[in-house]
Amino acid sequence: MIRTILSAIAIASALPAALADGPVDHRKALEARKSGEILSLAQILEKVRSGISGEIIKVEIEHEDGRWVYEFKVLGDTGRRTDIYVDGKTGKIIRKKDK
Repeated sequence: MIRTILSAIAIASALPAALADGPVDHRKALEARKSGEILSLAQILEKVRSGISGEIIKVEIEHEDGRWVYEFKVLGDTGRRTDIYVDGKTGKIIRKKDK
């Protein structure tokens, strides 16, 4: 679990997520985090860890419909991937999508 969290933090520290309109500028994401517009990845993980079953294999941050959204790609125990979308400001899971 610690390895998974550390991997997620390492992945997210670069903040290389993509939007439908193009890549998110990592500086804007960092500014949003520093200004309190979004929670840090560590804070998000604290809030959603119990709602995530499996290993986090990728984390992205997107700005969609006027809000920041963390997207976790999770590989479940059965080998199926689930995308979990989390509101960047509140840390609440918005939706889960099985792939």
